[in-house]
Amino acid sequence: MLGIVPASATDLHSALLSSTLYAPFAYVSRVDTGELLNRFDQDLVFVDGFLPINMFNTCAELFSSVFQIILIAIVSKEAFAVLPALAITLYLIQRVYLRTKQLRHMDLEWKGALHTKFGETCSGLVTIRANGWAEDMRLKFREKLDRSQEPFYLLYMVQRWLQLVLGLVVAGLAITTAGVAVSLRDKVVAGAWRLAWHFSTSRHWVLRAIARIALFERDTPNERRGKYIAAAGVASTWPERGHVRFENVHTSYETGSELSDLDWTLRGVTFDILPGRRVAVCGRTGSGKSTLLQALLGLLKVPKGRIVVDGVDASTVEACTLRQRLTTISQDSFVDSSTFREELDPDEQHSDDTLIASLIEPNVWDKISACGGLDGKRIEANLSSSEGQLVSIARLIASASNAAGSVVILDEATIWIMSPQFRQKNGFNKVAGKDHHIGAASARAGGRIRRDRGVRQGNVGRYRRRRGCHR
Repeated sequence: MLGIVPASATDLHSALLSSTLYAPFAYVSRVDTGELLNRFDQDLVFVDGFLPINMFNTCAELFSSVFQIILIAIVSKEAFAVLPALAITLYLIQRVYLRTKQLRHMDLEWKGALHTKFGETCSGLVTIRANGWAEDMRLKFREKLDRSQEPFYLLYMVQRWLQLVLGLVVAGLAITTAGVAVSLRDKVVAGAWRLAWHFSTSRHWVLRAIARIALFERDTPNERRGKYIAAAGVASTWPERGHVRFENVHTSYETGSELSDLDWTLRGVTFDILPGRRVAVCGRTGSGKSTLLQALLGLLKVPKGRIVVDGVDASTVEACTLRQRLTTISQDSFVDSSTFREELDPDEQHSDDTLIASLIEPNVWDKISACGGLDGKRIEANLSSSEGQLVSIARLIASASNAAGSVVILDEATIWIMSPQFRQKNGFNKVAGKDHHIGAASARAGGRIRRDRGVRQGNVGRYRRRRGCHR
């Protein structure tokens, strides 16, 4: 048992993590962030913290009860007659007690809402202070805190009720068995049954947490399910030329077989990007620029039409392989506890001189050298948003020798293109080179990228027969 419990906890955590990581983007965008965090917090706390103790106590007390029942049956068969009545009583108590399992679900849901509110407050703290909303946010946070404590209080009351009822059962059993056998032995077996049942009901919460993890793994869609070309089936140099073609592409954040015209985020998008071109997709916020890039990266499914990259339908390529082959610099950079060396060269293929040169090119090395150089922690450097994306540019420069002819995708590039560090170096025109296809999505068209073609605004359908790229 001591080996099974840790192994099962590890497997459950891996299953929960894999289900979350490989869930489609459309699904993750609809699920509350606090709900996801709560699964890794509350459910795994029950599995890791309470499961070993409750399993051990339940097994120990059940074995003790069984052996004491055998001894009592040998010495006094009359005392054995009360066991069926005891079993029926415990079954009725369990039947009433298990109906309160929804309280646990309510507790997790309200704690998830509390986590979400806390995360939203932290991310929008500057806006809240600037608009004087601190007091309003404090009141809303207290309201959610009070609501999250309601199911917790009810759970506490139910557990106290269970302890009271089990104590009364033990007292009644002791009084009954005292008339047919020696009271001391019967009190011992009654106490053992009470302890075993108490630990068994405590284990019920752990089993409910395991059931929630199993249901989440089963019900969460997985983008790896389906028929894809294996990684070994895609050429190691793909995409060699960087020829991207959208053919009547329709995308939606909704799922299902029947979608109305209002559900489509992109509808009938058709255009052709030739190899080696720099293409800018410009438009106002919400016009579909990032959605276009998400469809190219496989983050959004394409129910109608297809996206072809160098003759290969992107929907037939496994998602991880597709995103590894297309170099992407997102609007928000991911920050973890790794060093700059690990972030720039995760596969350890380049020398320190190469990494430093890649940081000098976008003019961000001075800031990093003051924070410990390549061995400095990214999370401790306190880089701005534009500086963080410049580090991503440096990673692209470092790996450029291994990605000749690849496709480079930039999301909201003007945020960091207009930064002083990048403008001093004349930016991405020197970084990418002629063998890279560049696709940039931006709400502003005033950046410093020399783009070959682009459409700033207008209906995509109006530009289908024109040469260029559409928003």
